[in-house]
Amino acid sequence: MVDELVLLLHALLMRHRALTIENSQLMEQLRLLVCERASLLRQVRPPSCPVPFPETFNGESSRLPEFIVQTASYMLVNENRFCNDAMKVAFLISLLTGEAEEWVVPYIEMDSPILGIVLQLPAAGVGAGASLTRKCLEVSSTLAIPGIPTLLI
Repeated sequence: MVDELVLLLHALLMRHRALTIENSQLMEQLRLLVCERASLLRQVRPPSCPVPFPETFNGESSRLPEFIVQTASYMLVNENRFCNDAMKVAFLISLLTGEAEEWVVPYIEMDSPILGIVLQLPAAGVGAGASLTRKCLEVSSTLAIPGIPTLLI
């Protein structure tokens, strides 16, 4: 009877050792799967902002509506980043390239009345979007600033 118990105990110890090894192998596989899952999630994780960063604008008049929608949407969703109108104007100017950038640089370098008026629009009760575009057109025609109608119409 003692021999049977010794054999049974030996069999149990062998089974325990085999299960411990299998458990270690499974834990390693689980660790690898968790790492792979994390890597895959980083690749497919939705962006933190539901609206993509706007494309640059080169002054091509046919792209203006698209540019306005993109930038207005981005600024609306990220309103905490655009705490005042100066930040909004600076952001818009940073997206200008080509002809549009060439047009705006001289007005930035000098103390331009158009940039001052754009920054004062909210105080005058002018909102964003179409009314901003309309006000810029009015200002450009009043001040006879070349280039604005080309860019905005």
